[in-house]
Amino acid sequence: NIATQIRADQNLSLSGFIVDPKGKPVKHALIFVLRKIGFEEWKFICKRRSNSSGYYQISLPMGTYRILIFADYNETPGYDYAVRMLDIELSRDTRLNITMIYGASIKVIGKALAALSPEPARHVTYRVKLKDERLNKNVLTIFGAELEGAIPTGIQGNLIVVPANTEVTVIAEAHFVMERTIEEISFNLTSKP
Repeated sequence: NIATQIRADQNLSLSGFIVDPKGKPVKHALIFVLRKIGFEEWKFICKRRSNSSGYYQISLPMGTYRILIFADYNETPGYDYAVRMLDIELSRDTRLNITMIYGASIKVIGKALAALSPEPARHVTYRVKLKDERLNKNVLTIFGAELEGAIPTGIQGNLIVVPANTEVTVIAEAHFVMERTIEEISFNLTSKP
């Protein structure tokens, strides 16, 4: 269908306001856009910032996208907001207002070691599971090596950002060289000793 083909090639507008839980604008939030290219495969497309009023506007072709929103102010320690994550199907101009979630930072100090490996882990990915299941699909839950390799976020490899005042479990997936293979070993960083 020629009409559908023309529409599929046309850029659409994704716009709205980014606000905090009290409805105040989140100025200069960093927005990363990834496009779905396969089953659970995403490709980084672009990054943008909201303006001083929290407004953002991005032109994109029709498709399925994952939007990640970061907001942090240098005058406070740690991240001010958890990293929001939204999946959207863009088939027309869309207005999407986004409410951020207050955040807390976890800094992992040290190296992952295994008795059978002569050296520390080469890559460590941190997976976060939130006790409040509703939040698991609304905030980023992967940090460390896997995040660094996929998106140029600027978040340090040993930093994990979670919703504030929420119980979390953090699992470290470490990759070790053992003899001639690479082995993955998981560690629960939040379990009680």
